Amino acid sequence: MTKENIVIQSNNSKLMLQVNNDLTVEIQTNPEFDFLMNSNMVALGYGISPKTIRSHKMIHKDELIENIHFISRVEKTSPRSNLTNTQLLWTKAGVIRLGFFIKSERAKAFRDWAESIVLQASAPMAKNL
Repeated sequence: MTKENIVIQSNNSKLMLQVNNDLTVEIQTNPEFDFLMNSNMVALGYGISPKTIRSHKMIHKDELIENIHFISRVEKTSPRSNLTNTQLLWTKAGVIRLGFFIKSERAKAFRDWAESIVLQASAPMAKNL
C-alpha cells in the first residue's frame, strides 16, 4: 500500500482501503481521530462476528476506553420520529487494541494492515517534529 492511498484529513468522508487480495474495508475519515471504523468493518477485518467485537468491548472495558478506542454516535432513525440508533465506531487505537484480544490467522493479517496504516499515516507528522 502506498502513502497516496492514505489520505486521512478530509472531514467524515468514506474511503475504501484494500487490506489484502480478498478484503477491502471502509473507513470514515474524522478530524479528531483520523479515521473511524464501524464494528461490522472491524469484525470483517478480523474474521469474527460483530457480536464478538461487542463482547470484547464488554469483557475488556478496563482497556477499551470511550473517546480513545471507540466512540458511540447516536443518530435519529427518522426526522419525524424520536427513535434513535447508536452506532459504535472504533478509532485507529481501538482497532489495534482489539487485535490484542483476537487470535486467528486473519486477525494477524489485519493487525499487520492496521499497523502499517497507522505508521504510514503518522509518518508525515513525525518528519515535522
